[in-house]
Amino acid sequence: MNRSYISLICLIICICFFSFQTNLNAQDMRAQNIEAERQKQLLLEKARQEAEDARKAAKIRHQKIVSDRSALLKAIKELKKQNEKLKADIKNTETNIDRLKKEEITLTKKLEETNAINKELSGFIRGNTKDLSALLSQSLQSALKKDREKFLEPMIKQSQFPSMDDIRKMVDLLLEEIKLSGAVRLKKSVLVDRSGREVKANFLIIGNFTTVYHLENEIGFALYSDKSQRLFALSKLPGKRIEKKILPICKVNLKMFLWIFPKAALYAN
Repeated sequence: MNRSYISLICLIICICFFSFQTNLNAQDMRAQNIEAERQKQLLLEKARQEAEDARKAAKIRHQKIVSDRSALLKAIKELKKQNEKLKADIKNTETNIDRLKKEEITLTKKLEETNAINKELSGFIRGNTKDLSALLSQSLQSALKKDREKFLEPMIKQSQFPSMDDIRKMVDLLLEEIKLSGAVRLKKSVLVDRSGREVKANFLIIGNFTTVYHLENEIGFALYSDKSQRLFALSKLPGKRIEKKILPICKVNLKMFLWIFPKAALYAN
């Protein structure tokens, strides 16, 4: 009897123990399930947020692609227009090139003809320039007007093509030389006297042939040197008879000179 009670009590104690342990395990399982559910919700929320962000990013990319496509199509359209314009410009340019080539051929022929004429004309003018330079250098008028033929040197050396102004100067110089060659005039200029010194003297010049100088105590004839373009006093003075005839003329003033030579071409400086 007592043994039966003890067995029953032990059985009840075991059942209570197992019931308590089972209850504890059930509570742990519920807590784990709650935590798992919470983690699941967090993962789902994160997944939804990532999906939303991905959708927004995809939308932005799509809008950008659409915008870039519109810009690209617009750029392509503009490039096509530019291409058509360039084709037209190229065609016009080719037409102009053909026209210019024809003009070049024509102008080249004209230039060759003009160069031949200019070369011939230049040679003719250069020959006349040399003749004029030689004429002026041999003229005693060059001793009275220094460097008047200097502008001819570049043309003679062929370093300068003669211009119309140069030709006019040549004509004026030649006409001046013609006038002076036939003139009787009084002139003050430099003389290399008989001692070899340069002195100021009065000159009576008759064309290009006779030059009489008058110093304070001396009257004589002067000789022109074309190398130095100077007037030199002759070492021998004229005789007294000739001196007496020349002296009054050299001492007269301009009005008296004009009265003595009324028909002479006069240049008094």
